[in-house]
Amino acid sequence: MNLEANRSLIASALARIPSGDRAALQTVYRLTSAKLFGVALPILGERSEAEDVLQEMVHPLQPPVCRIC
Repeated sequence: MNLEANRSLIASALARIPSGDRAALQTVYRLTSAKLFGVALPILGERSEAEDVLQEMVHPLQPPVCRIC
């Protein structure tokens, strides 16, 4: 898939996340996590720290499990 197609797919998926589309969140993670990890690792110097930062970036995007709770 080319860069422009990836950008379009990511933008489309990001737009669907607020409505609770978990597949969209998985798409964004799949298409961006390796690059984000690649940026975080040299800055932080430890793999576990880079993994934690990546999870902290994704967590706010996750739709709540229960909208009533």
